[in-house]
Amino acid sequence: MIYFYYGKNDFLIRREVSLRAVAFIKTHDCEAVTRIDAGDVDPTALISEIININMFQPERLIIVRGAENVKSAWEKLGENLARVPDETTLVIAAVNPDKRTKTFKDLQKIAETREFQDLKPYEMKKFVLDEANLRHVDIKPNAADRLIELTTNDENQAARIAGEIVKLSALDRIVDVDLIEKMVEPDIAGNAFLILEKALSGRRDDVKAEITILRRSGESANRFFGLLMSQIFALSGAVFCDDNAASELKINPFQLRNAYDMARRIGDRAEQQKRVRKIVGQMAETDAKMKLSNDDNAWVLVESMLMRF
Repeated sequence: MIYFYYGKNDFLIRREVSLRAVAFIKTHDCEAVTRIDAGDVDPTALISEIININMFQPERLIIVRGAENVKSAWEKLGENLARVPDETTLVIAAVNPDKRTKTFKDLQKIAETREFQDLKPYEMKKFVLDEANLRHVDIKPNAADRLIELTTNDENQAARIAGEIVKLSALDRIVDVDLIEKMVEPDIAGNAFLILEKALSGRRDDVKAEITILRRSGESANRFFGLLMSQIFALSGAVFCDDNAASELKINPFQLRNAYDMARRIGDRAEQQKRVRKIVGQMAETDAKMKLSNDDNAWVLVESMLMRF
């Protein structure tokens, strides 16, 4: 059997490969698993390893990574797919394969194929619950929502969540919102995005609660304000610039994608621009006042500003 896992989400690919390896080892000896990085071996040796039968270990799992980055290895792999023995389970993992190549097209026909892209927001909760179930963690649905919120601006959110669930599994207790807030270190940049999103949605009570948590944590209002400005800058790029101009602003692509999603929820283009102009004016006004305030008063100014977004 041949499995082909590809896509830009390398974490999810590695997770799927690991799950398949664990399942294989449960019924076979761990010595039957071979991992190959195509960049470290000669293409001929790679093919020899795949097509030959091991008399002492006929049932084998071979995991090949990186072949898409070595043209000769990728081509030879495609040429020899039909020669993979029935006793061999071959897993080919590729992060960015060229879909125009014959090897890619042949794998689509022959292998059990799955593409791994970044999870959509509506897919993230299922991922959290599945990961918790895998680690035998009893997590309440609203705690799962909170975990997603606290990690929402992490560029590799799935990996971050998986790591947090591993930590929570050591506690051997039901995971509720309170435990999430105590155990999961908030990403201040992610908090800035989360709070801005809530402010734009008119969820004022939620904004107040988030600001209270930040104040109690000892976070600096000025540092948070700077990160909030970065989010507004990205939102301005999404609203006022075309795709090329927005890229030239050197905004992190992940941050820009989030800004585009946020802008769409504001309304049509005219409404987006009107709202963002107002926000930029409020930011400038608050910035001037904060320069004359201590940190405690600065938090009051930040909260007051967000209430008017």
